[in-house]
Amino acid sequence: SCATGFGDCDGDAGNGCEVELATSARHCGACGNACLNGCAAGRCLDAASCAALHRLDATLPSGRYTIDPDGAGGAAPFEAYCDMETDGGGWTLLATVTNSGDAANAGNWLVSTPTPNNWEGAATFGTPDPTRNEDYRSAAFQTVPGRALMITHRNLFLLRTDDACLADITLRDRFTRLG
Repeated sequence: SCATGFGDCDGDAGNGCEVELATSARHCGACGNACLNGCAAGRCLDAASCAALHRLDATLPSGRYTIDPDGAGGAAPFEAYCDMETDGGGWTLLATVTNSGDAANAGNWLVSTPTPNNWEGAATFGTPDPTRNEDYRSAAFQTVPGRALMITHRNLFLLRTDDACLADITLRDRFTRLG
């Protein structure tokens, strides 16, 4: 048997318990638990955004990934939808906007009473999937700053940011500053 924190991940008794599970990106916390962004204290580290994931591995398919915009020790990581194909890939889906009345939770983007409206508020709603015809807002809306962000309508881009157009602030902060 292996000492606590070590594993015999290659099954070769000749080299014993060769892996330190607390720091191995290929065997993080347990043999075979690979981490794309590295390992610390036996837990996989999450990327700050979909763009960061795309820079690490440009072959990743579009889909849901866990991101952690403020890094370890801050707010909890969350699941976001990443478009890894459109215009070079690496887009973090902030929101999906439907026409009023199209979906079960229609009207989430309409001005609420009293203010703030949902462009300024902090609530998340919907499912992180741009192909669904429902309003959606990710936690990324208020936590991922700056570049490679997108808002869609019926799986088409409505808005996307690039080249640091938000000067490293979140889209929610930009809307709030506009009043």
